[in-house]
Parts: sequence; C-alpha cells; structure tokens
Amino acid sequence: MKNIKSWITHISKSKLPVRQFFDSHKIPFSVAQYYRYKKTMLTDNVILDKRKSGNNKKLTNEAELFLMGYLNANKTPIFSDIQDLLQEHFSIEITKSGISRCIKRLGYSVVENDPNQILNHHYTTCGGLHIISALANHLGWGKFISSLITNKMDDMQNSEQWDSIEKDTYGRNRKGQFTVKYNKRKDIRQNRFLTIDIKRESKRFNGMSLAKSSTAVIERKSIATMVLPVVTSNGALRTVNTPVGNALEDLCGYNYKQDTLNKFLTEIKYLSISSELLKEQAFFWQKIWKNKKIKLSSPIVCYYVDGNTKPLWSKQHFKKSKVTMIGRVMGCLEQVFVHDNFGRPIYFETFSGQAPNGEYVLELFDKIENELNESYIGNTQVSRAIVIDGASNSVKTLRAFASQKKYHYITTLDDNQWNSRKIRKMGRPQRYRHGNATLRECEIELIDSIDKGYIHVVRAIKIDWDYGKVTVLLTSLDEDIINASIVVKSYFERWPYQELMFKKMKAGASLNRVAGYGRILIDNENVKEKQDKLKLQIKSLRKNINGILNDISFVDKEVDILVREEQKMKSKSVIKNGKRIIPKKYSDILIDIGKKIENKKNEIKKIISKNENGYNKLQNLEKKWLRLQGKEKVYKIDVELDQIMTSFRISFVNLCSYFVMEFLNGLGISLSHLIQKIFMMPALIIEMTDTMQIQLDYNNKDPMLMEALSSALKKLNLLKIKDENEKTLYFALENIDSHLKSTRC
Repeated sequence: MKNIKSWITHISKSKLPVRQFFDSHKIPFSVAQYYRYKKTMLTDNVILDKRKSGNNKKLTNEAELFLMGYLNANKTPIFSDIQDLLQEHFSIEITKSGISRCIKRLGYSVVENDPNQILNHHYTTCGGLHIISALANHLGWGKFISSLITNKMDDMQNSEQWDSIEKDTYGRNRKGQFTVKYNKRKDIRQNRFLTIDIKRESKRFNGMSLAKSSTAVIERKSIATMVLPVVTSNGALRTVNTPVGNALEDLCGYNYKQDTLNKFLTEIKYLSISSELLKEQAFFWQKIWKNKKIKLSSPIVCYYVDGNTKPLWSKQHFKKSKVTMIGRVMGCLEQVFVHDNFGRPIYFETFSGQAPNGEYVLELFDKIENELNESYIGNTQVSRAIVIDGASNSVKTLRAFASQKKYHYITTLDDNQWNSRKIRKMGRPQRYRHGNATLRECEIELIDSIDKGYIHVVRAIKIDWDYGKVTVLLTSLDEDIINASIVVKSYFERWPYQELMFKKMKAGASLNRVAGYGRILIDNENVKEKQDKLKLQIKSLRKNINGILNDISFVDKEVDILVREEQKMKSKSVIKNGKRIIPKKYSDILIDIGKKIENKKNEIKKIISKNENGYNKLQNLEKKWLRLQGKEKVYKIDVELDQIMTSFRISFVNLCSYFVMEFLNGLGISLSHLIQKIFMMPALIIEMTDTMQIQLDYNNKDPMLMEALSSALKKLNLLKIKDENEKTLYFALENIDSHLKSTRC
C-alpha cells in the first residue's frame, strides 16, 4: 500500500503528462486505477484495501442459497427466469453475465435453456416440403413404418437363419470394407442379379445395419425415402448427392447420401416386407380417411381400377406387355392400382410383365376387404361398385362378378363388340341428366370365347351423345335401384376424379420410374407349347407335300450352280458411272445364265402350283417357328423393391391429399402444381432451443395461393407438431432476405 501511495505522489508531482509518465515507467496499476486512487486520497487521505474482505457481490448469502435450490431443481437454467425471481424475492437486479459467473462459482453448469436463443439459421431449398415431413410426424407415419420394420427384424431374430450364416470376409479389408477382389469373385459376379428369393436364403441378417439401428434412425430414413420424388425431381436414388439433395438434412434431421439410402432399401428388401407393407399401409390410410367424413355425390361407392405400365430397357428377354406410353410391346412391370371415389390410391400390386386378367380384380379386393372403410357421409343403396377398363371386360370376368353379390361392376363395351343382333330388348330413350346425351336401357347377350356356347346376359346402357359418338356401358347394378343416369355419371367421373389425378400422380410422385430389380430365368411355357404345336403341324404338312418339296430341292441345286457361274462372270466386269462394263464374250455368257435362272424359277413356280396352299402354309408355319427360337427362356423380374419404393411414393401422395383436404380446404390443385408452387418454396430455417421456425419465402407472383397457404400454415401451427428432436415447428410466410453471409471453402 505504501508503494501505491509513493507512486501516486510521484506521478502527481511529475511535470510529465500522466499518459507519458505511464509509458516511460513500469507502474503496478493502470491509468484509470491511478485516478481512482487519487480520488480516494483526496477525500479520505487514505487508500482502503477491500480485497481482504472478498470480491464485491450483489447476491446475498440468502439469494445464493435460493439460487442453489433453483439449480438443483432445473439442470438447464433459464437466465430470464432467474432475473425475475431475484428481483421479486430479494429486489436484486443482476445481468445474465453476472448470473453466469455466479452459477459457475457455485459449481453448476452454465448452459442456458432459453427458448428465444437462436442456435442456428440458414437458407434452404424445398422449404415447403417441411409441411409433409411435419404431417408425417403428426400422423405417426414414420413410427408406423419403423414399427413394421423392427417387428420384421424381431421375427428374423427368432429364426434359425439368424446365427446359422457365418460372416464371409473374403474380398474385404481389415475394416470389413469391400475391395476389388470382392467384385471379382465368381459367385458374386454370377449371382449379382439373381432374384431376392434366392439371395435371401444365404443372407446374414444379424450383420445388417437394420439389426443395430434404433427406431428413430429407421424413421428418419423412411421420411428421407418418402420425399425423394421432390428432393431429386425424378425419384432416382442416384441423384440424392446433387445440391438439392442437401435439403434432407432439414427434412429428416440428417443429410443422407445415396449409398446410405440404397443400403437401407436393400436391407428392407431382404426382409420380404412388401406384401405386409401394402396391406398395413392401406389400413393405416383408410383409418385416417375414415375420420374425415365427406359427403358422397352419388349413391354408389365406386372404386376405380387402373394400370400403370413401366418399361424395362434391356437387351435381355423379359416378360412383355403393351407399354401404351411408348406404343410398343416390350419388357415391363405392370401395376394394378385401386383408387376410391376421390382419386386417392388405396392399394396396388406389381407384376412382372402383363398383369392378370380382369377376374383377378375380385381377388385383389378380397385381400383388402378388411381395410376398406368408406369415408363418406350418408347411407347408400349399393355398397360398392368397381369401375374397370373395357380391356378387362371379358365374359369370364363378368361371370366371375355375377357369381358373387358383394361387388358390382361398371365397364365399357368395345365398339367392335356392339352388334344389334346381340340385343335381347331395348328400353325407351331418356335424356342424360348430367350431360348432352340420350340413354337407352338394354339387355344384351355375350358369348364366352373360352366356354364355347355359353351365353351370358348383362345389363347395358347405350349412350347416344349429341355430337354423334355412341358409347355402351355394361353393369351389374340393379335397374330398379340405380337408374341409367347415375351409372353413366359414376363411370365418367373417373376422368376428372381418377384418370387426371392418376396421370398427375405418376408424374409428380415418379410412379413411372422402375426401382432396382433382380431377375430369374424361367421356362416360357407358352412359347414351348406353341413350338411343340408348330412342330407337329410342320411335320404333318411336310409329309403331305413331300413330293413337291423334293422336286423343288432338285431344281434349287441347279439354281445354286447357275448363281455361282453368274458370280464369276460379274467379277470380270467393272462398274463405271453406275453401268456395268464387261467384254463381249463374257457379256453373252452372263445374259444366257440369267435366262437359265429365270427358267428354273418359273419351273419352281409350276411345281408349287400343284399344291400352292399347302406350300404357302408350310412357309408361314416355318417363319413362326423360327421367330420363336431363343425365346424358350424368359426373365421374371423381382418386384419386391419396386413395391417398397412405390408404397413410399403412395404415402407421399396420401400426405399431399391430406394437406390439401385438411389445410387448404380441398383447393383444386394437382400434385405437380403442389410440388412446384408450395413444396419447392425456399425457406429460412431458424433453429432455437425448443422451437424451429420455417419461414417460407412469400411468392409475390401468386398472391391468391399465398393467401390460402397462409391460413393453412396457421391451422398447422395450432397442432404444435414436434420434429425428431422434440422441437416445436412453427411455419410462417415472410419476405425473406436471402443475402446471408458466406464463407469461402
């Protein structure tokens, strides 16, 4: 203390300015402290050293004890609450930094759980897609998929195969990673594209990542897979690693790469879960729609059955069918979809090549009988009617419907099948109540092409449109209960309510994209049967015209000799300016040979004329037989992975339908427009301690849609949906300033 007094006296008596004096001497205190000491000496003539009594504290001992009790009860304190409590009970005002230092001195954690503290904020693409991921969490779709997968894994864990397959380390390094040697293994190269049913027998299930993954991880990966049609623009896994694919980090909580999602789907494929997934998912969505009653415009509950054919571009010989979108018969996968009155997909199945015939529709509905819970208001006179394409209305199919009373059908009759001679009776003309046409009730007779002579009588409605076209509908609905106008209206409502929506759905949800597949080579029984039949016909026909064939063969040998001589003469000529230049002696020989060949050909024609029909028939049969060579075997596609991927895409469609119906009040917007105008909106993500704000960038070009979206987001916020990190999501429409700071990498 004496040293401080001497320094202060020395500084005050010095002629140098204070700053300059401090710069030229080593003084144990600062300039500011010098003025504090000098002020104390002037008033008290003494410098009081309060350091012995401890630091100056605002908190009393009682306040510290109170704070310790609060910290014991709240491991993550909220500083603003502490400030209010100290002010209320002890009249002590203290800053947040003061509270932080006090908490640290008392030996507690200094982590504030302030809900208004911004932890992170960034600009992202596909910000509107957070609506779908939020609804998936709200409806429990992610947990539903996760429970299906984990239950299947539990079943596999109880099977004998779980521990019976030993780990194959050949071709891997010490870390267990695949090397070049693994891909060069003969068994791997031969079995790479085998069907999953064969590969599953040697699969080591206890080594899969799914066996170690938590339900939360499976849920995140499921949501990432579901939103692929928007994030990748085409639904392909190989485009996940593009810049737009980085949106997965916000949508599902982790920025998954292509290989991770590919491995996830591959392991699900090995579980053979597609059939259970289709049925359970149908029940899941019907349970949700059941709670959303909608008034039905017709007394008929219609289910629309339609197909989706996906082409397979390959050199291999796969099962074929007609691909309408390309206009050719080729290898393909064919899907049969079932839609309800409102165009929502209920159920589907995938087939390699052509799907089963129309009578399979009833088997399809038997599989989902328990899952069909109609979501409409009011009683109906007819429970269910299935609307099918005219291509499926074979007499065999109509007879299958007639043999049961649970379902009715409505379908069209092809123009080439309409014949006035098939009519049993025709009613009086009546105007169509919902369009410009005249209707006539009919009964027509149809003959079964398989069961020869069997006549099936059906109800038909002839539609004479005012613009000249004629359409004929077939139905099993009772004429006394359902009049013709309602039947016609129920059929043609499929165009706006199902066909158009299905078309947009295929484009928006990438339903036309084929997922990775395995294949197995099987016998083509139809081709073998045709070949055997042709062989017998050719053998029998050759026996009948054996003499003619022998005579033709003898003349053909003479023609071959003449052709070889003609080639020798031609080799002695020169072609110049498109004309043959040949010496005179060779020219005469060449002309003579040509005349002889023509004479032999005429001789063959005379031989054929003895039995021209038999010979031509033999030629046609041999062409057909040759065309079938090499087609005795055909590849059958494994549809397991394709059904899994399609089920995820259908879930995305149902979530979109739920958002439109519940939050946009049934706004007339297609799936493709919904993706472009809402889901691909950029957004500013503001992550806080307990909340996450998704501020969508307001689109000034479409104020009407923005107004509808704004009210939809308010409804969405009332649900207080939480994400995978238990943070409450809040949506808003804002004019976002995207000029955020950037860091050069």
